[in-house]
Amino acid sequence: MTVHFRHLLLVAVLLGFAGLLHAAEEVKRVAVLDAVIIHGSERMPISPEEQQRLNDYTSALRAALDASDRYVLVDHGELDALIEQHVAGQRLENCRRCQARIGRELGADQVFMPRVFKVSELILSMELEIMDTESGEGLARDTVRIAGNTDESWRRGALSLSRSRGLVE
Repeated sequence: MTVHFRHLLLVAVLLGFAGLLHAAEEVKRVAVLDAVIIHGSERMPISPEEQQRLNDYTSALRAALDASDRYVLVDHGELDALIEQHVAGQRLENCRRCQARIGRELGADQVFMPRVFKVSELILSMELEIMDTESGEGLARDTVRIAGNTDESWRRGALSLSRSRGLVE
């Protein structure tokens, strides 16, 4: 091989790697649906404290994504209207097609669905599922178990999920 050809080959390889790195670092537009709590297979009443914790979980997740350099949070102003339009009496947390469509209509590449599964006052788990809005395909799912239905246990659980997604240190 001539020196000139080796240089051209090296440049081509480096440009190829640069393209791969750019694609890997592409900023994703994301929508975060409102967190829901699931009490087994039944719909149980949600206490005012739990509703506030769900709101805080959603807000913390949106803030972490908004502060990230890997994601751009889309405007959620039309979220309630889109849920009303597309869910039609179903449970949003069980309708992946609905979640993907809502995310897509909000202008997102990915949609985040945060859930809390409550077995009892002492046994809960927090889950974060990420889906592609075009295909509806699941991209990731993280779960953390928390002990106790308290503000502090929910805060620690949300922080753990944010860390597992690389959103906070």
